[in-house]
Amino acid sequence: MVGGGNLDAESLRILGERNPGDVIFTGEVSESDKCRYFATADIFCAPATGQESFGIVLLEAMAARKPIIATSIEGYSSVITNGIDGILVPPKNDSALADAIKSLLNTPKLLDTISNNGHKKVEQFQWNKIARSIMDMYIACLNSKVSAKNE
Repeated sequence: MVGGGNLDAESLRILGERNPGDVIFTGEVSESDKCRYFATADIFCAPATGQESFGIVLLEAMAARKPIIATSIEGYSSVITNGIDGILVPPKNDSALADAIKSLLNTPKLLDTISNNGHKKVEQFQWNKIARSIMDMYIACLNSKVSAKNE
């Protein structure tokens, strides 16, 4: 488990009951370490329960050509098209999450398809394209303001 933040009481209880010896909590890591973790992952799983305004971390995983399983929260649903470039599951639904993981692991063709589609999709989020889109919006707003003044 890579990333900052504290586990909630329910997560601590579940971990205490199961005592998974093969789960390591790294805490926050450097950008270079994060890239290394992406490179070694088989699947990127983001089971957030809310408060994610946008899925930058999903785009990072897509750029690393990793298949993604994420919760269907608003920020992640704006990035992932379910079944095309990732799999979305309901938040706090551990059985749906486990089923999605099993499905990818047991269906290499689906795993490859989702990985490849995600890698293609991430190209539309390149900073030069995003910056151009924002600049176009600003210019359109400025032009409409100037037009309104001249009327």
